[in-house]
Amino acid sequence: MSYCRMSEGDVYMYPHVYGYIDCCGCSLSIESDAKFYKRSDAIKHLELHIANGDIVPDRAINRLKEEIKEFGDKV
Repeated sequence: MSYCRMSEGDVYMYPHVYGYIDCCGCSLSIESDAKFYKRSDAIKHLELHIANGDIVPDRAINRLKEEIKEFGDKV
C-alpha cells in the first residue's frame, strides 16, 4: 500500500517489492524515481518535497515514523 499517491498530492511513494521505498516519477530526482533503503531517508525526502512546495499528506510521514518504531529504519 502506498504512503501517498498523486490523487492526494504531488508525490507517489510506495514500498517496492524489491525491498526499497520508491518515489515514483520524482520531480526532485535526476532519474525518474528516487529509491530509499531507510525509512528515515524517505521521510527526509518527503520533507524536501514539502520545502519545494509540493503537497504531501501528513499521514505519509506519520506512517513512516510508525513503521520505524515497529520494524526499524531499514526497509
